[in-house]
Amino acid sequence: MALRKNFGCLWILGLCLVTSRCSPQVPSISDQGFIDQCVKAHNDFRGQVSPSAADMKYMTWDEGLAKTAKAWTRGCVFKHNTCLSKKNGCHPDFQFVGENIWLGGVGTFNPRNAITSWYNEVKFYTFRNNSCSKVCGHYTQVVWANSYKVGCAITICPNLGGRNTGLFACNYAPP
Repeated sequence: MALRKNFGCLWILGLCLVTSRCSPQVPSISDQGFIDQCVKAHNDFRGQVSPSAADMKYMTWDEGLAKTAKAWTRGCVFKHNTCLSKKNGCHPDFQFVGENIWLGGVGTFNPRNAITSWYNEVKFYTFRNNSCSKVCGHYTQVVWANSYKVGCAITICPNLGGRNTGLFACNYAPP
């Protein structure tokens, strides 16, 4: 009987260890390391624009935009926020807000990888006539010279592809 009781305790302990090890963690919108990674990646890519923009603004973090991104990603729906088309619908200080969304694995997630995927749409963008041969709206939002505020968030969304799937969104102002 004692052996069976000890085995049961070991089994429960093992299950707890496996469960906790397999549960991915994502940074909060107040995590300074996360904030710094998001802002730095955006500013790094904005500095690579060719031709360079004489009026490119430096991107800084906006807590309100991050809260909007977090509220939207919590819904675990891979589409754009419905507040984007409503004047003053997403943020009290900005009439309109832009948004980029990304879906992928959270096990090795870092903001730079997602933002890089948006920036890489540059290959579909033609500066000369401000047009796209394929999707490049994520790229143009990352490097839009007038945007100077960003707020990002990630949420684990098992319903979108598995227990390690994350929905990452960045909101921009002005769009």
